[in-house]
Amino acid sequence: MRNAPTPNVRYRFAPTRPEGAAFRCGRSADICDDGGVTPQKPLRRAYEHNPEAMQRWVDDEYPAIRAQARREGGTNFWGDETGMRSDHQAGRSWGRRGKTPVVPGTGQRFRCNQISALTNRGRLAFMVFRGRFTGPVFITFLRRLLRHAQQPVFLIVDEHPVHRSAIVKQWVARQRARLRLFFLPGVRSQIHLNRALAAG
Repeated sequence: MRNAPTPNVRYRFAPTRPEGAAFRCGRSADICDDGGVTPQKPLRRAYEHNPEAMQRWVDDEYPAIRAQARREGGTNFWGDETGMRSDHQAGRSWGRRGKTPVVPGTGQRFRCNQISALTNRGRLAFMVFRGRFTGPVFITFLRRLLRHAQQPVFLIVDEHPVHRSAIVKQWVARQRARLRLFFLPGVRSQIHLNRALAAG
């Protein structure tokens, strides 16, 4: 069950423990505490995650993209999309012991999506939209990005099907003087992207 509290169930079955280690029967929370296990919010990592391919891209392809952008007086942007919900629980908060903190908000649920592009120096461009992420939506964002950018745009994105769709390829080809699109290998790795951003 989503967001269900961890039950404190009593049980009498001893898990495998090192020889000589003490074991006490009690609540499951106590047992977990004895074993060094704590409740945590897990990180999501896609099955397609490929750190070796990402490292090769950071070491070989990204330096070439960065050098080309400098030769042509362009700016590197890192692009991505995300969805947001009004009832999204981002994480934990702080409160007095025994008193659950309350975050006031509307009871009506709604959602929206966002496309953003960020430079290595922290310059941010974004667009909020409703509905599905499609080729025409992506092109609308690219038009706005080019309108506000003072230099040619070198945009790095993942291999989302919309980024590689025929309508986007045709439109980007007509903007070649001002826009270049580059693709990360598979699913991106935050650790390796941080290295690339730090390298400038």
